[in-house]
This record gives sequence, C-alpha cells and structure tokens, in this order.
Amino acid sequence: MTPAVDGIEYVWAAMGLPLSGVMLKVTVAVDLNVKMLAVVTVRQHGKIIETVFVRDHGLDQHRYRHLKQIARKQWQSGKAVKGERSNQDLWRHVKRMNQDAAHTTAHAIVEVCQKYPGCVLLFERLRKMKQGAMSKSRRLNRKQANQLKGQINQVSKEQAYACGVVTVEVNAHGTSQFCARCGARGERFSIRGRQASKERGGKLFRCVCGYVVQADFNASVNVHHSFYQEWHWQPRRKKRPRALSG
Repeated sequence: MTPAVDGIEYVWAAMGLPLSGVMLKVTVAVDLNVKMLAVVTVRQHGKIIETVFVRDHGLDQHRYRHLKQIARKQWQSGKAVKGERSNQDLWRHVKRMNQDAAHTTAHAIVEVCQKYPGCVLLFERLRKMKQGAMSKSRRLNRKQANQLKGQINQVSKEQAYACGVVTVEVNAHGTSQFCARCGARGERFSIRGRQASKERGGKLFRCVCGYVVQADFNASVNVHHSFYQEWHWQPRRKKRPRALSG
C-alpha cells in the first residue's frame, strides 16, 4: 500500500520548506488519554521504530479524591454565591497538578521529536466529550481530564514550534476502534478474573486477525494511518448529484 503524502506536502509547502526525501519519512503521533497521559509512536518508512508511554503516576486518582472532597463540601454548604468560588485552595491545587502534568508530558513528546529533525508531530483533533450518567465528583474529574488533554496539546504545539517542528491535527474518527495491523474493526477489552471482558474503555485491543495489543498504542499507530489516509481514513468520493428529470 502506497501512502498518500499530500498532507505532508501541503504542510511543508505552507511553511515554505523544501520537500526533501528525508523530511517526508518520519512522523511522530500522539494519542492522549486519562491514565496513560500520552502514547507517542514514531513511524519511518511505514514501520514503528520507537514508542514512548507517558503515565499519570496516580494523577487521575489523586485529582478525583480532591474533587470528591470539593463536591462533598459544596453539598454541605449549599449553592455557592454567584461570582464566588468555594474551595479555592483545593481548586488551585488541582489546577497546579494539571499544569505540571501538561508541561511534563509536553516535554516528553517534544524530546522524542528532537531525535528526528524534520519530523511532523501528529495529534488527534480534539472533540467535545459527551457526559454520561455519573456522580458530580466523577463528572468534575472527567471535565478536568479533558481540559488536561487540551493543555498537553497546546503546550506541546508551543514547545514543538520553538524547536522548529511542524504540528498537524488529524481526523480522530475510529482510531480506537480499528486494527492498526490489518484495518479491520476490532474491540477493546480488559482482563477480569483471568477472563477477557469486553469494555468500551478497555486497556487492551484485539482483532479478528489475531492481533492483541495495548489499546492506546493501537490508537497512536492509527493516528499515522489517518495522516497518510490509509485504510479506513481514505478520503471518500463525493456522490454525483442526480440529474433532474424533465
């Protein structure tokens, strides 16, 4: 399968840079998550040559405990006065934790990019997450986790730009649902009591082709496929309008 390089050519043309063969061969893809903050994969000549996992080191649980405490205090004290914010010390602490995690993760991402001069940094195009039925503390934690993704994205772009690395956002549709090896639709699952349990946010991914892998790694590799417009991410042909009958 010959990947399309129109996206890369457009990027370098927009930057006014020469389209040398070396520059068109390395892409660094990032998949952002909650507990595994980022999975960074490097692709060269169609093969993954390096993978870096950036873990949260308990940030999600630590933040959830603080937000649970905030929700309990708000329930005890009643509705806050308009224009005022209760539990300011705890909120400041949560904000500092997110900022530290964003800068640490962004530094790890850009550090990988610096190993490959002329590479293109790829992120999924962030979209608004739907809130399901959950407690207030979990809802607050989910919101903070999504905001952290946006902060990592923004800080990484700024640091990458300072190092001369071009950043591109790609279509995120299906990156966690399709197999990075064969392109077929698979499923996420987790191991519960020595048995595989199918879960929407499972830690593992499996496909009918027999491919079993860490789910976030699979999604990160699919970010490359989305950028090169391979398999599921090939541009769809527009349907011709039907001729009006007289």
